[in-house]
Amino acid sequence: MDRVIKELENVRSSPDADAVHDLRVAIRRCRSVAAVMEEVDPDPAWPPCARSLANFSEGSARFAMRK
Repeated sequence: MDRVIKELENVRSSPDADAVHDLRVAIRRCRSVAAVMEEVDPDPAWPPCARSLANFSEGSARFAMRK
């Protein structure tokens, strides 16, 4: 998640295509980690985390299409 926050700050300061791409890659990697963690750790916090990342990913895709 630290990488997502860093890339989000980059997009906010310079919303170019490369910055948005880097943000989307960081989100996709977090989603992959969350999916694996959900498999090995039955903590009920994982599904909401995964849903939040999915929503964030969809929002970044819409943002990327505007540029």
